[in-house]
Amino acid sequence: MKKLLFLLAFTIGFISCNDEKHVWSFEDMFYFLHNDPSQEGWVEPVTKITVGPGAQVDLLVTRNAFAAKAHPKQTVKVVVEENLSTANPGGDFILSEQAFNFKNKDALQLPLRVNISGGTSGKKIVLRQRRHVR
Repeated sequence: MKKLLFLLAFTIGFISCNDEKHVWSFEDMFYFLHNDPSQEGWVEPVTKITVGPGAQVDLLVTRNAFAAKAHPKQTVKVVVEENLSTANPGGDFILSEQAFNFKNKDALQLPLRVNISGGTSGKKIVLRQRRHVR
């Protein structure tokens, strides 16, 4: 009888282990890269760019390949941190897009252009990303 109870408890425990859901956490799931095909060698995320007034900055909104595999369809919104930025969105600079839809696991990069106006000298733009998994 003890062996039967042990076998039953073991079987229930083994079956319940198969129902576990894994929770994934990805550090640096999204980041910005320079959209410059002439760059060779190592590429690192953009954390700070210094440009003059009237400039145009081409970036790539990039996502981690492991995150893309786990969540093939994602929407990322680029948000201006207005409390940390000294430049005004729409006046001092314009973002070409603010919502980026990654449609499948192979979509890892989407282009973002930041147009800086002529009177923006010495101002700071702080961007961050918010993501939504579909």
